[in-house]
Amino acid sequence: MRKPYKPGCHWDVPWVGQCGKEFADNSVYCEQHEGKECCICKKQATHGCDTTLGPLVCGYALCDDVECYIQHVEQHHGSFDIRTKAAQDSVRERNPEMADAWADEWNREKEYLRSEQTT
Repeated sequence: MRKPYKPGCHWDVPWVGQCGKEFADNSVYCEQHEGKECCICKKQATHGCDTTLGPLVCGYALCDDVECYIQHVEQHHGSFDIRTKAAQDSVRERNPEMADAWADEWNREKEYLRSEQTT
């Protein structure tokens, strides 16, 4: 879980910061965020996805498991994010070297995220 930097709800609002509202009973989340499920694993979510889609923020609820983040990005940001296989395939048709470079970069990012979660 992310370390809260102020008292109140621990939910991390994308591009804003910690929610900070008063806790619900026996929780570290406010009434709005208590029980909010991760869009992948259905466990308690801790934050909203901060991926931007043009001027908008995705905001899907995610837990702190990096595998949920990776699966979410690969499933939901295909038309906006070169990290997904569909986007890589589209680019590969026009520029195979660029698609391979982006795929390598995403694979390095995934490995980094996984290593950071275990430390």
